[in-house]
This record gives sequence, C-alpha cells and structure tokens, in this order.
Amino acid sequence: MRSSRCRLIRTPAVPGRAAPLIAVMLAVAMTAGCAKQYHALPPIAGQIAPDDTSRILGYRVRHDAPDHLALEIEYDYAGDRGSNVYISGLTLSNGQSTGHWSYRSWPVLPGRHWARLIIAINPVAPDHYASDEIALTMYVGGNGEFAETRFTLPKTWRKLPGGQRCHTVWGHGPPE
Repeated sequence: MRSSRCRLIRTPAVPGRAAPLIAVMLAVAMTAGCAKQYHALPPIAGQIAPDDTSRILGYRVRHDAPDHLALEIEYDYAGDRGSNVYISGLTLSNGQSTGHWSYRSWPVLPGRHWARLIIAINPVAPDHYASDEIALTMYVGGNGEFAETRFTLPKTWRKLPGGQRCHTVWGHGPPE
C-alpha cells in the first residue's frame, strides 16, 4: 500500500542510455511529517572504521516504498580526506551484496551533518528480491571506502508494474 503522498509516474524506456540509477535520480525529497524513529548506530567490530574521526552516527527512514527506501543519515566527518567525499548505500542478504540495488550518492561536508540517500531496486534486478541489511559507507570518489556501518532492516523489494515508480520530493531545509 502506498502513501497518499506518493504518486505513481510512468517513465518511458530510453533506447541506448544506461539507466542503473534512474529509479533514484528523479526521486528526491520527502514531504514534511514523514520522519520515523531515529536509530543510533554504535560501532560494530569488523566494519570499516579506522578511527573515530569520521563515522556514520545514525539514520531514520523517511519513506519506505516497494521499489525504494529513503533514508536520512547522521554523520560526523573530520574533513581529513578532502572534499570529494560521499555517502552511499546498498542492500545485503546474509552479509553479501544483493547486487540488485542502485543509489544516488550524497556529498559529505566536514563536521556533524545529515545526508539524504535513496536506495532503490535497479532496472536489471528481478521483479522482487529480499534483503536483510543495509550497508552505509563514506568514501572518497575514485579512492574507495573509509567508513562503513551496517544495520538490520529486512525488506522485500518489488518493481512496480508497467514501469511505474513511486516519486516523492524531499522537503526543503535541514532534517528535523
């Protein structure tokens, strides 16, 4: 069942264009009043975290639709790795990437801030699949990840029929 704030739109196929992120590039922003519970993320052994200067602190789900998940992510970045730093996310099943996700990365700024991230089922994925975790990473563009956190979030991902997708718009201003 979709939210009353969510409208379905049809997107035509574009021959000759790669579209692994199409499900997320046009969907950006949530309406006010959608915030869910905040989840603090304690450091977990085995995850990428060379120091405590840059880390993902927590998240909250802003929107959960069959084909995507919109998250707000609280982070603290020391700034020591430059300005070409981003947050990304992917879906996991039994600790391994499902390979069926797409995302639009969010630029990271020095200090303690919030990022907005949409993770979606990608166009070449099966019609539905299940994941049991989400991995969030901070990375330097072209140089790999330097901080990661994972959290349990079971979800069945489904493509919407007929090329439709749930499209919402992020509200203006900082997250509540």
